[in-house]
Amino acid sequence: MGTAACSQTLKAVGCSQLAIVLRGMNREERQAMDEESDHSVDTFREHMRRQAGLPDLDDLRAEEAEEKRRVVLERSRPSKQQRPKGDPLQLARPGSTLASRVAAAVSTGLERQDADFAVKTCHVAGTPSLETLADDFGASIRSERGRLPEWQRPNQDEALFVLLRDGYRIGVVVDGHGPDGHSVAHVVRDFLFRRLASSLPSKRSDSLDDYRIGMYQLLAETLQDADQLLFSGQEAADARASGATTCVTIHDQKKRWIFSAWVGNCRCVLGEFVEEGAALEVQGRRRNSMVSEGTSSSGTKGRRRKNPITFSSSRLTEDHLLSSADERVRIASTGAVIATGPLGLDEVSIIGRPKFPGIHFSRCLGDLVARQLGVSAEPEVNDRPAEQVVGDNHVKIRYVIMGTDGLWQFMKEQAAAEAVTTAARANVQYAAGSLVQRARESWDAQQERLCDFIDDITCLTFWL
Repeated sequence: MGTAACSQTLKAVGCSQLAIVLRGMNREERQAMDEESDHSVDTFREHMRRQAGLPDLDDLRAEEAEEKRRVVLERSRPSKQQRPKGDPLQLARPGSTLASRVAAAVSTGLERQDADFAVKTCHVAGTPSLETLADDFGASIRSERGRLPEWQRPNQDEALFVLLRDGYRIGVVVDGHGPDGHSVAHVVRDFLFRRLASSLPSKRSDSLDDYRIGMYQLLAETLQDADQLLFSGQEAADARASGATTCVTIHDQKKRWIFSAWVGNCRCVLGEFVEEGAALEVQGRRRNSMVSEGTSSSGTKGRRRKNPITFSSSRLTEDHLLSSADERVRIASTGAVIATGPLGLDEVSIIGRPKFPGIHFSRCLGDLVARQLGVSAEPEVNDRPAEQVVGDNHVKIRYVIMGTDGLWQFMKEQAAAEAVTTAARANVQYAAGSLVQRARESWDAQQERLCDFIDDITCLTFWL
């Protein structure tokens, strides 16, 4: 029986005889009849909707799908209560929670910087201005937006310096990545400020081993908690395809010790002054408190003998990159693609999508996509005394240079140390700006293969 004949039969019979007619059809005829019946119903429905002035069904379904997508996006966006405050140092202002402990602080601002090489605004607390902070405490921050010809986004770098009244100096640099990397960097920076300014112990342990172990645990747990916070839904950041690398440096002035904890490729470099052949002299001064600073270790009165002094740079951190065999094996075991990117560094990507996520570090905070590709959020911690004897030499750390990878990508650490040493403590603000400028010039020299791209560049420098 054909489709047309079947349709005529259905019109001729009543509902009570429908089962008998259907029983006599084969499977193909029943399917054809069902399809024609559904089509006629849809056609009639569309006709009635047009008569009533209602939208087409296909358009309505598309609108419904778009509405569902909008609802999902709205749920992932921060609410008005969650959006970042305009003052990143509000907890350090008079009358606030941490005001009694924070002596001075400076932080990059939350304002969007969309123009090439625009300088981020810095907020200060406990001191009148950034210039006063540099003069009184020997610290300065400079952060500039890079040049992104294909993707317009704000500067995703953040930096923070805090001086606590009980002898701690805290330095933080954060480098966001991904579509919402700037929000992730805001959250990480603010959390590190809150946690460290409130949790660093006012009373240090007399045992050096216990003291170091406690500081290691505190710094490691702080970075781990920052990572968990990004996935908690409590902060104004979307960490599904965005994340941040970070470095935290703590200088304990009372213990004369320096700690650094990091995840990713933000870096901490130390400027060391080396007094050659002064080991015995320094040890002699420490053993005999009766020997004045104006007396040499041999007991000769008058001005202390001058030893040759040189300066050098050394890393307190080691970048988490794919050049490390252990890091590479972990990521490759997930099936991720590792290939050389435009910066000359290996990058991690999804199979079939060579530029996504395209990150060249092996550890970071946040970034759920990267986490599925074996990128870890486990922090690493290192420490050193601010002054020590190495062989026959007396080594003293004089300043710290912290920066995102935009600073270190094409700049040698020794060249950075030379610039800071030449500028001296009195010109620390100039030194930070000079390093950012030199880093930008180094990027410009590589533009033939970088396709007019320059990363955001951030530098934090402070003298001990």
